[in-house]
Amino acid sequence: MSFTGINYLAVFVVTTNGVNNAFLMKPLALTIIDAGHWLFVLLLMGVIIGAFGV
Repeated sequence: MSFTGINYLAVFVVTTNGVNNAFLMKPLALTIIDAGHWLFVLLLMGVIIGAFGV
């Protein structure tokens, strides 16, 4: 179950943020911070959806 979330984060979130930040010539640290933010958001969404038993 956790591998699914990690794969989703790696495939969709990090690559999208990485490309956007690279195009804007932003530092790598910003991509890492953004990925951490999205990890927290996706985790929170999973907890909320899981609490409803869906």
